[in-house]
Parts: sequence; structure tokens; C-alpha cells
Amino acid sequence: MKSIKYLLLLFLLVFCIVLLVYRDVVVDEGVCLFAARLISHGKLPYIDFANVQGPMYSIFYGLFNILFGQDIYVNRFITLSFGLAGLFLGGRIAQEIGKEIAENIYYLFCITSVYMLVHYVAIVTYGLALFFLMLSMYLAINKNQIILSYLALLIAASVRLSIFFAVPITIVYFFVRSENKKQTFFSILSVTFLFFIVVFFPFIYKSYDMFSYNIVGSHITVIPFVVRLQGIAHTFFVNMKEMTIFALIFFSSFIYLIKTKTEYKREMLFLLSIVLAVFIIHLFPVNAGSYYNVLLFPILFVISGSIFSEVLKNKKHIIPGLIIITMFFMINLTEQIKLVQKHRLIQSYKPIEKINQVAGYIKQELKKDEILLSFNTLIAVQSNAILPTEFAEDCFSYKGDWSIDKCKKYKRVNNEIFMDYVSDEGIRLIALGDFDLHQFGPDKKNILKKMEKEGFVFAKKFENFGQWHDNLYIFTRK
Repeated sequence: MKSIKYLLLLFLLVFCIVLLVYRDVVVDEGVCLFAARLISHGKLPYIDFANVQGPMYSIFYGLFNILFGQDIYVNRFITLSFGLAGLFLGGRIAQEIGKEIAENIYYLFCITSVYMLVHYVAIVTYGLALFFLMLSMYLAINKNQIILSYLALLIAASVRLSIFFAVPITIVYFFVRSENKKQTFFSILSVTFLFFIVVFFPFIYKSYDMFSYNIVGSHITVIPFVVRLQGIAHTFFVNMKEMTIFALIFFSSFIYLIKTKTEYKREMLFLLSIVLAVFIIHLFPVNAGSYYNVLLFPILFVISGSIFSEVLKNKKHIIPGLIIITMFFMINLTEQIKLVQKHRLIQSYKPIEKINQVAGYIKQELKKDEILLSFNTLIAVQSNAILPTEFAEDCFSYKGDWSIDKCKKYKRVNNEIFMDYVSDEGIRLIALGDFDLHQFGPDKKNILKKMEKEGFVFAKKFENFGQWHDNLYIFTRK
């Protein structure tokens, strides 16, 4: 059994490295790496630049930037390392609950989950958040380490904010399991207070408006209640349509656990409750996609593997059990491949090489202390070009309907601010894609005329570029 596990782990590692190379680039990768560079230079999120993710996410990558640099390949490998470590911890939990059979089934689910894995190789929140979330579950279930488990969960939540909705469920689990509930209460209270003081309070104290908008306001769109319900219903049905396996595992596991007595029933209901809580909160953001829930798949695979290991203990259930497991694997693999194809997440070429091609051109054109003006943070990072901090959120930095005062308050960019930068003599090069030009709306012509007036001329075009696969246009000052 152990040799099977090691073969599965080896295959998983090799498969993920291949995905790392051919995985399409994501806007969020540039946002993360640019934030990391700013932090490594002494800047702070929510104070010096906009950052809509949890504070620990940027701080961790700022540390990685200091230690390993800002290269995309290097940071993808770091992200993958955390993702794989998280998956390994999930395997340990499955082994604790359902022994080696559960662990092997768990890893087979992981290997057939290509859509999930491609989100663990990109420099986004999922890999890092998964590691700390699974570390928390591992410490709670395998080691009964309440304080360390709770601390790991808080770190996970300050990387990916939706995980905060798993905190109350985890606290309840700690109390149910604890023999000394008074000590548990004060321990949790102390850790919560200290974590808040260290991680969140400095930003709240220094820049409350900026912090509250980035952490809360930017994720919430004020819309009529009926429209909100329609959006939630739409997101729910999209998830059920695209991820049938998610629903199959969740509901079949719930029914099994309600009807059957098992040794680790409490632990599996605890894990199932976390999946439900985080899944529900993922229904609320406008334009939320099924990819939000790739973080929850490993937890479901732990539960499913553990339940199937119980079923296979009965000789009468071996054949039907294996048929159902095989069916689950096939459904999972088919659905996840379809999602990868639908969203074009894997390319036949190496997407980062295109970023490097543009970055190399920018390096040649820009001299020391000359500034790049662009909504593309990936090329700024990879070329090590100076980019104004107002552009830290990449294309999401643009707020065409905001006033100048509001943009300056929250460190964003509108058309007037962009044109002011065009007039800045320190700007040597401008890089804009079709998507950026489209965002300018009716002011697109005025902005291009302003660029021409300030001496900018078209220099080069790069086709099929970046996440949007549009054209990128380079303008240089005469």
C-alpha cells in the first residue's frame, strides 16, 4: 500500500510541474508579485498601495521576494510547494480517519482533479491558503493541538478571507472535543486577540478607510435584495452544473454519516460543515465562479476516501464499492478537463515566455529611473520596471466612474489621473492592451490624443498576450 501511495505522490508532483510550465498566466499573479516587490521595498498594503486580499498573503510573498526574487517561475514553484504540502497533509488526515485505503483513494481523486491543480500552480491565494487550512485540520484531527490548529486557521483566513467563515465551526469542534472547556475558551480568546492586534490592528489604526474598503467594500456590490438572490441562485446552479462531483460527494457523504455509526463521524461532520460554510459564502460575490471552490475539493476527497474505505471493509460491498469509486473518478476527471478547456487554463505553448519576451523588450527601452505606465503588473515585475503604486491592482486599478479625490483616497486610477501621468516627463514607455483601451470607454480617443501630444508614438505590438489573449501595444516617448 505504501508503494502505491509513493507512486501516486510522484505522479502528482511530475504532473503539477508540467502544469506549472503550461498553465496560462493570470492577472492576479502580477498583482501578487508587484505587491510583494513593494513590501520588500518597505511599502505596506492598505497604506501605501491597494490590496484586496488578506494581509498575510502579501506579507508571505513579500518575504519570498526578499529570499528568492520576483521571477514568475520561481514564485509559481513556491506556490506549488505550498499547494502540494497542503495536499499531503490532506492525505495524512485521510490516513488517520480511514487508514491507507482512504489515503490512496484521496490521492487518486487529487490526480484526476486537473482543474483544481491548475489553481495550485498559479500565484494566487489557493496554494498558500490550502496549506494553512489543511495544517489546521491536521493539527486538530491528527494531533489534537487546539492552539496551533486555531492559529494556522487564522493565518489561512488572513490569506483567503472566505476561510474566516470556517472559524466559528472550528471553535465549536474544539469545545466539543475539549475536556477543559474553560481553558480552551481563554486560549482561543487570547490567540484571537493577539492575532488581531499583530496582523490587522496596525492597518486599521493607520488607514481605516483604505483597509475597510479593500478587505470588505471591494468584495461587496450594493445591489437590490431580489437581484442578490438571483445572483446567488445563478452561482449555485453554475457550481452544480460544472461540478457535479462536488454535489455527489457532499450529499452522499452527508447521508452516509447521518445513517451510519463510524469511529470518526464527528471529525467528518466537522469537515463537511466547513465545506458547507465556505461554499455558501462563495455564492455571494458578484461574478463568482466555480473556481472559488477548488480550495474545498481536498476536504471533500478526505471525507469521500474515508467513507469508501469503510464501505470496502465489507466483502459484500467491494464490487459495488469499486464500481461507484470508478464512476466518481471518471465524473471528476471528465468535468475537470472540461473546465480547463472551457477557461483555456492550459496552453500548448509556455505562456510565461511571452511575458518574458515583452519584459525583455521593456528592459531594452527603459533606462534607469525611467517609469513604465501600464495596467499590466506582470510585465512590470518581470522587467523590474518602475510602475506607479496606483497601478498595483493591475486592470482592477482602473475606476473610470470614480472622482479624482476618491481615486487618490483609495489609490486607484481614473482617466484624468492616467492622463496626468502621461504628461509626466518621467514616463518613458506606455504599455496598453485592448482590454485596457476598452476600459477607457468614450475617453479612449482623448487619451490616445493626449499620448500623441505628449510625444508618445506607437513602437511595437505583441499579439495573443496575457490572460485576456488580446493585443498589447507599446508606446515610447520620442
